[in-house]
Amino acid sequence: MSHFVFFLVLFLILGFTGFSTTKRRHNMNTDTLGSVSPVAASKHDGFAIASLVLGICWVWGIGSILAIIFAAVSNKQAKAAGRSSSGLATAGLVLGIIGAALIVLIIIVGAATQ
Repeated sequence: MSHFVFFLVLFLILGFTGFSTTKRRHNMNTDTLGSVSPVAASKHDGFAIASLVLGICWVWGIGSILAIIFAAVSNKQAKAAGRSSSGLATAGLVLGIIGAALIVLIIIVGAATQ
């Protein structure tokens, strides 16, 4: 459980500080002929990655709710920057919705059996 908390805090810090791999990749690749071409930069942001990770790590429903929130923030930031939303954020949103639906289903079944 402590590993999960560590990674959750890490993703929160990276997401809120605006960390993105597109800002850090300035190195170059050389092909077999020796010409230099720039490395393709990743277009994923911290909120999209955190959304996917939290959607996968259900954590008794808390991860699902945070996955939905982080996916919404990631999509909002993508729209503000004029780019399409990330597939990671969409996957995190879907997994978060599935997890939230499971929470509701568990609550309903638990209430019905008592």
